[in-house]
Amino acid sequence: MAVGMFGKHWILLLVAYLLKCVNGLRVNLTTFANCQDVTLDYDKVPVALTKVSYDRDADGVCNTLHAEYEIRKSSDDVQFELVLTTYKCPLGSTAVCLDNPKEYIEPMHCERFHSDDSGPWFMLASAMSNGDKCGRHEGVFNLDAAVLKINYLHSYIELGKGTYRVRMLIHIPGTDLAEKNVKGCCEMDFDVIDD
Repeated sequence: MAVGMFGKHWILLLVAYLLKCVNGLRVNLTTFANCQDVTLDYDKVPVALTKVSYDRDADGVCNTLHAEYEIRKSSDDVQFELVLTTYKCPLGSTAVCLDNPKEYIEPMHCERFHSDDSGPWFMLASAMSNGDKCGRHEGVFNLDAAVLKINYLHSYIELGKGTYRVRMLIHIPGTDLAEKNVKGCCEMDFDVIDD
């Protein structure tokens, strides 16, 4: 009986420790911009960021941003392919993080973009506050209070303390990554730190 109680107690402690490991981390966004490590002429890319500002807490930590993006060329085709590339570097790296790249290809369409919260794209989708939200109208639109949540990253990044970069390149399915096929590309750099 004592062994059984000890076993249950040990399992509860282990579960509590694992929850602390996951829940004891938070994100500090350091950069959100049009992709810098991809050579694109952003005057010709249909969708591009034009302005970004960050909300920081009293410790200077940011997980929320506000942005403006411009749709220069609209399209009624709401199916696209998302090339998601993740990078991981030691915490505090000062150089652009391009170590340990992993690439994921996600078939995407407007409905999934706005309903599937299993990836970092949902940070953008959930913050689109005006416009068509699917690229069918030209103009300048807002991302209001875009929050990078840890649970958006679990499927793509083995999380632990470190410096990360996530690049999201959106292009026409079944084509190469030549500039004419790219609809937009953004990237974010962030640290995962203790809560």
